[in-house]
Amino acid sequence: LLHSTVHCEISESHSFLWLYDSSTDRILPSSERTLVSLDGTLYFSYVTKEDETSYACSLSLSSTQSGHYGPFFRLQVPVPQDIAFPPRIDSSQPQIFPESPAIGSTVYLECFAYGNPVPVYKWTRVDGKRVNKKAVLMHHGRVLRMDHAEATDNGRYKCSAGNALGVAAGEVTLSLRSWFSTLLNMSLDLSLK
Repeated sequence: LLHSTVHCEISESHSFLWLYDSSTDRILPSSERTLVSLDGTLYFSYVTKEDETSYACSLSLSSTQSGHYGPFFRLQVPVPQDIAFPPRIDSSQPQIFPESPAIGSTVYLECFAYGNPVPVYKWTRVDGKRVNKKAVLMHHGRVLRMDHAEATDNGRYKCSAGNALGVAAGEVTLSLRSWFSTLLNMSLDLSLK
């Protein structure tokens, strides 16, 4: 076990945190080595013996202004994890949040790679165009945030994750919905009901 992924799912408007050490007061801090994905998944680039503790997914629902957390479970780290290894992009990455973004919305492109030492991330466009200069890197370069996304932001994006032992890359296509198609889909949904 050189790395770890733990999933947490919910369907409403929400935000995620991870609790640790069997305490509802201990929130796992963001670090170069860990990422709480926008879908709630907790990723470790690599695990250490210090990671061997109890974790629980906690979510806040904006619709009810309430929070809930799941049961604590123990992460087992069976052997010393000081082994260096090249980056490997997680099979679900990179991904786009929200799944079907509209022009004018805030869009997040997220990428995560396992690796020791922790990989360094770089975002580029496959078509050779520059990434929108208003885009902001977050979470140690693993997330590319685009506020007020424009049609010119559409295209294929490449996430590269590298460390001293190698580079891994993954690609994702951003295809923003126009407001017209959103309104058309809404009116079709209403007419079918």
